[in-house]
Amino acid sequence: MTSIEMEKEIVKAIRIESKLPLASDVGYKDLIKFVKKLFKEYRGEKKYITETINGILKGDKWVN
Repeated sequence: MTSIEMEKEIVKAIRIESKLPLASDVGYKDLIKFVKKLFKEYRGEKKYITETINGILKGDKWVN
């Protein structure tokens, strides 16, 4: 499962749970935003790490 698929499944589960009667659904909306933000940050960090490792392996990052 990719991180995008995982994010969608978590958000889907939160949306299903949000249909239960509670005092307010604002908490669910905030939780969905938070989950999306976390996954966006995760993908950004993963991309940075991958690019850095690829650069090191290619020798682009070595200072001679």
